[in-house]
Amino acid sequence: MKAKSGVVMNGGIPREFDPAVGNERESLGSVLARHERELLALANVIGVADGAAPDGGPVIVVYVRTKVPADQLAPADLLPTSLDGIPVDVVAVGDVQALEKNNH
Repeated sequence: MKAKSGVVMNGGIPREFDPAVGNERESLGSVLARHERELLALANVIGVADGAAPDGGPVIVVYVRTKVPADQLAPADLLPTSLDGIPVDVVAVGDVQALEKNNH
């Protein structure tokens, strides 16, 4: 009989346990929370979010103004391809501006 996936606590951090693989994977929210500040400090990054890959797996979405070739970025500003085993998806969104409130 196969055990169901569940959440276990490890040092206060919720982790998903996959009994089929027999390992723990940190929850997407925990990984994002831990890396959010460092990602937002990178040049061109304007936002981060959790997301889902086409196959339904977790991804960390990093929003940038424009996609820039790696050879045009300082090494310190290169985005990782994954964080703690979770893939990173880079999405270009242009400049983001708050809209004025409409009082009508």
